[in-house]
Amino acid sequence: MAARQDDERRDSQPEDGRKSGAVVLDLPASYVAAKLHARRARIFEYARLRDLASCTSLKELSTRLGADSSLADHVDFESWLMERHVNDFGSIRDILSEGQSQLANILLQRYQIENLKACIRYIINGRDRREMRRHLVPLPEHMEKEIAAALEAQDLETLPWQIANPGLRNALGKGLVLYKKRKQNFFLEAALDSFYYARLIAVGTEKKTTLGELGAKLVYHDVNIYGVLLTLRGCLNYGVTREEILQVAPPPAGPMSNERYRRLSESTNIQQALVFLEPLLKRSRSAAAIQDIQGVESAMWSRLYKLANRAFYSSDEPNDLVPAYFMLKRIEMKNLLRLAELIRYQAREKEILDRFIEMERQD
Repeated sequence: MAARQDDERRDSQPEDGRKSGAVVLDLPASYVAAKLHARRARIFEYARLRDLASCTSLKELSTRLGADSSLADHVDFESWLMERHVNDFGSIRDILSEGQSQLANILLQRYQIENLKACIRYIINGRDRREMRRHLVPLPEHMEKEIAAALEAQDLETLPWQIANPGLRNALGKGLVLYKKRKQNFFLEAALDSFYYARLIAVGTEKKTTLGELGAKLVYHDVNIYGVLLTLRGCLNYGVTREEILQVAPPPAGPMSNERYRRLSESTNIQQALVFLEPLLKRSRSAAAIQDIQGVESAMWSRLYKLANRAFYSSDEPNDLVPAYFMLKRIEMKNLLRLAELIRYQAREKEILDRFIEMERQD
C-alpha cells in the first residue's frame, strides 16, 4: 500500500526540473507577462513566416533561423529546432511560481510522450537504437530519465516495466492489451497521448495550478484536436471500433461531450462528422471547404492559433499567458517543420504557403 501511495504522489506531483535546492521564484505577474510578450514578438508568423517560404534549401533556411552551420541533414535540423523550443519554454518555466511551473512541465511532457512513441515504433520495426536517438526530442534531464530507461527495453512486453512513472506505465499496459489483439501501433500511441491529455486537464484544475478562463478554453481545444483526429482516423482509416476508441480516448473537454464523441465515432464520412464538430470549427474561414481529415486538422489548428492569440493579448495572468505562449510556439514549430519538409521535397513557394497553419493578426 505504501509503495502504491508513493507511486500516486509521484504521478500527481511530477518533478519540475529545477536543480536541487533551487529557489522557487515568486515574481510579479507583470514581470512574467513582460518576459512572455518580449519572446512572443520573436515568433515566426505573418510576413516573417511567408518570407521564409522563399528559401530554396535547408541550408538557407537553417542560416536564416540562426542554426549551427554544422547541421548535417533534415534530422539534425529538426532536432535543433525542437531543442530550441524546449529550452525556450524551459527557461520560461524557471521564472514561474511553483504551481505555474508544474503546469509548464505538464505542457512540456508532450515531447516526452512523442519520444516514447518513437521508441515504440523503433522497437516494433527492429531499428538500430543509435539511429533512433537522432530522432528524439532533446529534453530536460528529469524527463530524459524515462526515455533512457525505455531505450533499454528489448521488446514491447518489457517496455512498461522500464518506466518509473506509474501513469505512463499503466497507459502503456492498457495500449499493449489492445495492440496484442490488433497489432496496430495506433493503440499504443493513443494510450500514451490520452494519458498526457488527461493529466493536462487534471493539473489545469488543481488549486495551485488552476488555468485561467482563457487558458482553460485553449487547453480544452488542444485536447479536442487530439480526440477528434484520433476518433476520425481510427474509425474512418484504421477500422477501429467505437468501443476500442473509447478505451484510448482522452476525457471530453469543453464543448465535446461523451455524446458528441459517440456520435462522431458513428460517422461514416467527413460530412457526417462535421455536424458534430461545429462548436470546434466556428468562425474558421476554412471550415466550409473541409473535404477530408486533413482539412479538419487544418481548421482545428487554425482555431487553436486564434484562441491562443486571444488569450495572450486579453490577459496578463500567467495561467492564461503560459499555455497561450506554449501553443503559439508549438504552432510556429509545426509550421517551420512543415516548411523544412516541403523544401526538402522541392515544393513550390505557393504550395508551401498553402500548407502553413492559417494565421491572422488579431492583436
